[in-house]
Amino acid sequence: ATLGSVSTLANKGYTSYVAKFTQSSTNTPVISTVVVNDTGLTFAFDAYSAIGTYTLKPIENFTDATKVCATVTAWAKEAAAARLISVKEVVSNAVVIQNIELATRTPANTVDNGVIEIRIYS
Repeated sequence: ATLGSVSTLANKGYTSYVAKFTQSSTNTPVISTVVVNDTGLTFAFDAYSAIGTYTLKPIENFTDATKVCATVTAWAKEAAAARLISVKEVVSNAVVIQNIELATRTPANTVDNGVIEIRIYS
């Protein structure tokens, strides 16, 4: 790597949080591995409260939620039908993930091998 390429990587314009998670039945999602976290924030899922909706919160609110982007990928191995697991919204104090069964278009539980990435742009 050249000094220029390392400098570009170091000055990428955002900090990020990348973590693996799972969720089953009516249990609160569990973060199994934090892959990267250079945000300076600690994240945790709120207690389970609704089918297919999972809320990941930083311990401090985001300074500017308009500069926060989040993506999620996941797989539900016990699902009989295809699922869409996506970021529903990013607000000042949370990233809300929604899990929908496509055949019925209704919320569903169970996430295996979930990965979330949150980028906070400067």
